[in-house]
Amino acid sequence: MKKASEMEGTSINQFITVAVARRLAELKTMRYFEERAAKADPEELKRILATAGTLPPREGDEIPEGWLEDRIESES
Repeated sequence: MKKASEMEGTSINQFITVAVARRLAELKTMRYFEERAAKADPEELKRILATAGTLPPREGDEIPEGWLEDRIESES
């Protein structure tokens, strides 16, 4: 741990504090997504995905003319 804290340029105490804070943030985020997932309705998701690509883009969401050709040219 001493070597790791030296590589980070921090004290061991600060290194541990940051590691604990990161882990707590991970756990909080994980709980958030678990709660969201528990509320999910798979049938509603299927209904939404079934409509994907069937409607024209909303105004302002269109792909600009020539955009795809410009992308292909820049990759070659």
